Amino acid sequence: MKHLAIFKGDGAEKILTGKKTIESRFSKNKIAPYGVVSAGDLVYMKLSGGAIIG
Repeated sequence: MKHLAIFKGDGAEKILTGKKTIESRFSKNKIAPYGVVSAGDLVYMKLSGGAIIG
């Protein structure tokens, strides 16, 4: 399955350079991607208001 992760700030850059291994956001409700992303899925990374970068 394919997913699109939209980032603000430098989180995506840090993941792509190996300085960061995970990005997490918390919510009171279990909303996507909770229970939707699985091992082997493809996650595209995009800057908010910008192009897909990874």
